Amino acid sequence: MAEQIPYGVATSLINKIASIAFREIGSIYGVMDDLDKLKDTLESIKVVLSDAELRQGQEDTVVHWVRRFRQVLHDADDLLDDVFIQLLRRRANAATKKMSKVRGFFSISHNPIVFRAKLAHKLKNIRKDFNAVAEDMSKLNLNRSLVILKQDESAWRETSSVVLQSEIIGREENKSDILNLLKQENHPNHNVSLVVVVGMGGLGKTALAQLVYNTAQEKGMFQKYMWVCVSEDFGVKTILKKMLESLKKDAGGHSLEALQQKVREELNGQKYMLVLDDVWNEDHLKWSDLRTHLMCGAQGSKILVTTRSMLVSEAMGISVPYTLKGLTEEQSWTLLRNLAFAEDDSMLSPELQSIAEQIASRCGGVPLAIKTLGGFLQTTNGDIDQWSSILKGDIWELCKEKQSIVPVLELSYQKLPLELRQCFAYCCLYPKDSVIQKDELIQLWMAQGYLSSSNERQPLEDVGNHYVKILMMRSFFQDTSMDEFGHIESFKMHDLIHDLAMSVASNDCYLDTEGRGIVGKPMHVAFETGTNCSLDVFDICKLRTIILWERATDLMVKLLPFTEKLKCLRALGVSSCPLTQLPKSIDKVKYLRYLDLSTSNLSSLPESVVSLPETVENLVCLQKLNLEGCPNLVFPVEVITKLINLRELKIEECKAFEMMMPVGLGKLTSLQWLSNFVVGNSEKRTSGRLNELKELNNIRGKFCISRLGSVRDVASESHETNLRSKKYIQDLRLLWGAALHDSGEYENKNSDSLMLLDNLRPHQNLKRLYVSGFPGVKFSDWVISLTNIVSIKFCHLPNCEHLPSLERLPCLEELEIMNMKKLERIGDDKAGNENEVHVSVPPFPRLFCLIILDCPKLTYTPPFPHVLELHLERCMVKAILETCMVMHDTSSFSPLSALKHLQLNEVREIEAMAEDWMKNLTSLESLKLLGSSTVEVVLRQLQHLPSQLEALWITHSDDKLDLWKDEYHKCGGPPRALSSLQSITFNNCDNMKALPDQIGDLQSLTLLDIYDCPKVESLHEAERCLTNLHRLYITGCPLLKRRYSAESGEDRPKIAHIPDIYIT
Repeated sequence: MAEQIPYGVATSLINKIASIAFREIGSIYGVMDDLDKLKDTLESIKVVLSDAELRQGQEDTVVHWVRRFRQVLHDADDLLDDVFIQLLRRRANAATKKMSKVRGFFSISHNPIVFRAKLAHKLKNIRKDFNAVAEDMSKLNLNRSLVILKQDESAWRETSSVVLQSEIIGREENKSDILNLLKQENHPNHNVSLVVVVGMGGLGKTALAQLVYNTAQEKGMFQKYMWVCVSEDFGVKTILKKMLESLKKDAGGHSLEALQQKVREELNGQKYMLVLDDVWNEDHLKWSDLRTHLMCGAQGSKILVTTRSMLVSEAMGISVPYTLKGLTEEQSWTLLRNLAFAEDDSMLSPELQSIAEQIASRCGGVPLAIKTLGGFLQTTNGDIDQWSSILKGDIWELCKEKQSIVPVLELSYQKLPLELRQCFAYCCLYPKDSVIQKDELIQLWMAQGYLSSSNERQPLEDVGNHYVKILMMRSFFQDTSMDEFGHIESFKMHDLIHDLAMSVASNDCYLDTEGRGIVGKPMHVAFETGTNCSLDVFDICKLRTIILWERATDLMVKLLPFTEKLKCLRALGVSSCPLTQLPKSIDKVKYLRYLDLSTSNLSSLPESVVSLPETVENLVCLQKLNLEGCPNLVFPVEVITKLINLRELKIEECKAFEMMMPVGLGKLTSLQWLSNFVVGNSEKRTSGRLNELKELNNIRGKFCISRLGSVRDVASESHETNLRSKKYIQDLRLLWGAALHDSGEYENKNSDSLMLLDNLRPHQNLKRLYVSGFPGVKFSDWVISLTNIVSIKFCHLPNCEHLPSLERLPCLEELEIMNMKKLERIGDDKAGNENEVHVSVPPFPRLFCLIILDCPKLTYTPPFPHVLELHLERCMVKAILETCMVMHDTSSFSPLSALKHLQLNEVREIEAMAEDWMKNLTSLESLKLLGSSTVEVVLRQLQHLPSQLEALWITHSDDKLDLWKDEYHKCGGPPRALSSLQSITFNNCDNMKALPDQIGDLQSLTLLDIYDCPKVESLHEAERCLTNLHRLYITGCPLLKRRYSAESGEDRPKIAHIPDIYIT
């Protein structure tokens, strides 16, 4: 079996030796010459690794050579980590400026003379081993330059425009979509435009293009049609020649000049369609070169491109391609049935159909996999045993013949850059269909040394993000989830892509699943379930990864006795494990870089970690420590300050950090992720002050500072916080209490509180700001300098009377102001600033969501003309809406005309201007009313509402409710505002005994939800509209439950026709 090529580790070691840090320690210990020679040897081997990977499949001697190289490489990795550990110790000791010189000299682990002798000896042996590997490399004639795929190897992938339409299932909608894109008019300045179809291998992109191509010909949509199978050869001459061949024209010569002249003659002034199938080129310059020869067509000409990579689409200037998804389960089963039983399904028994449907489902909607298995199943004559065997067996092994799904997907892997292949293979440690957290995966890659950069200033996290993006854009990852900043947060792998990762990982990685045996001696192991697998079947001393997934946490008990033997371990993930204490021997795992103990029952860290500095130093390689969700974990937190290589520290809901951060945290200058900084009691010597943040300028992402109310000496503690230099923080939370909604009173007030807030000024790159508990009267003006801010939330600022001119923020999209009982105004009231010259800039140019809760004194806000969502609660609605009704000079439409969603909850003075502001709600779609007076006033004024609502939510406490007043609607029907209502919700209507009489007139109603209305007895009033309902949800309504329950409800037949019923 072929071995995984450790290209990433080799590159990482080369860069590590070349780094300033290693050159420093190499000079100190007199081994720089040996390190340079080792680096040269590694570089000479690295350049032949691509050839070695290709030849492994044909030559066993190359497999043995790769295996030997891997072993020597990992030995070198361990040795260089020993050197790195020594360097970190020197830095730690220099930072503390304290260490017993006598103890250090006579300690074997710290004595520099002993270490130098050991290092020189080990380096000599490592170099000897590498030299032997290099000699064998020469004997094997491994090639430095390599053509990845030869022409004869790609011949089976040649495609044409011919397709048997009857064999294509489930692509009618996709075909229609692409045809509509082809019909769209081009930009006036461009006669020719592109449509790019992207999807993983085997999804049927070529088949879809064939369907579209033939339909376009049948409908005569274009004057000329060309089909070119591109594959790897994106040469201009090759493609132009194939275009002419498709037109059945002689090329007229072999020079580029002759070819382009002939193409111009054929296409000039002609509306043409060109299919470029199976494109792999990601070089924009190559595309630009070809594009110049294709622009001679008439207006409306189209180029249809199929590819597996969004990078191809980007290179062609198409940022949003058409992404092809897999077939549905129903479509998959239909395709498998057609293939396996042809036109005779007489053998299809219910039992066989059940098995077949499960087989189709396992193919994950990939037509090529279904076709491969369908052809195989056709030969079984409906034998249930054989079908069951296929269902329980390895689909991957069944699909290895040429032109099936396996070689198609393997080709995608072969096209990956060498440095990404090991990263991709490592992903097989995740169980199938699991959600992979991007940051977690990157930290695991880093722990194994798979990520490297010749630029020492480039964070390896950025390299990992780049790798993830490439794998996503090349269709290895799917179902991508983005965070609020538009960054990738998580994703999944298709089951067949997971099989591919498992296959190419070879014996390196082992995911323990039910029924899967162990082959070879894996270095990375993960357990999906708590199996009976014994850990002693592994070469424990060589393991570099151990992960226990959620269903395998019981295996932790078996793992504990082996801890001391895990000498090569780099990553240990034991999240959610039922352990109460780590073994003392965890400190022996000196190379450990990744440790995830989150959501465990830990009550303490072992004594060997918390009390002995010598032992703590053995964990200085640690890069990630996750202690989130450990509510019982208590230990002296100053131990963290010894882990000077730490890049990520997660401590949310960890009891050990709930009161303070340790003194010395500021030494951890490599920190990239720190979930929370807890300000402790400044009178305690062990409690870190705010100025610990001074040098932590690499903190990124989300960052929270809590217990700011504990700061006593504001000037000395906050002056050097230096948040303004932390340009990577995107989401900042400033909490004067311990939690988001802490409403306690704090020591620092007035001038001190404003000074503290001024000193916490963030970098202008900030995207989100949350402030809670600030006790000052006025907020800092720095907030209006945050020109990139998109979301601001103020919660419980008990004394704040004035907020700065937030309307000037050009990117602000969301503004929430909650529980600010003394707040009087936002920005500058124009009436009080008549002499001020105002710049003619629209207020809140991008604000789409405004929430104001519990601000009873607020009398002035700037206009918010673009708001789509407005939520007002326990505030003076008249004062707020009056300012909005004032037309801004640059506004081109009526105030509130853009509003789509309005929520009013116990607001004051709502009736004063109801007619004025309601008539402007021309776009309103949903209305949520809470509080009896609010409900009554707004419903009484519905005749002024010009828009037609889609959804209405009502919460009130009266025993009777009218949806509208009949005197305003003599015709007897609902007002125009409710004439198209689709959804209505009654929530917490405690005293309502019956639904409103008029509800039966709402014939457009499709959704009816009734929550916590205990006195409502029946749906009698709604019976006339029940026939149109698609959904009925009833919760917390005992009388309705008794009457309409599925088990014994007397009126259940009256609602039985509704497709979606939920009653509890």
